[in-house]
Amino acid sequence: MSDSVRATTTAGIIVSVLLFISFMYVVNTPFPADERAHYPSQSVSTSDPNEIGPSMSGFLWGYKGFDLLMQTLVLFATSICCLAMLRREQGESR
Repeated sequence: MSDSVRATTTAGIIVSVLLFISFMYVVNTPFPADERAHYPSQSVSTSDPNEIGPSMSGFLWGYKGFDLLMQTLVLFATSICCLAMLRREQGESR
């Protein structure tokens, strides 16, 4: 193995470990939601029309951490795909 391949592999492993640690931190840290919001367990009750807004708001804020995590993963995957499409082949000149 050449030194550049070994360095690239080492850098990839370090970045992968850091991303995994960041992922675990985000999953285990609660999202700072508004304290006035009502958090339903699974679904939003529609029996009282005046409670739909606060219940829906509480439901969305309760699962905001996973929403942000998925958005981050989509943006990361998009950037990797764009870089893969724009990279040069080995024999290609400017």
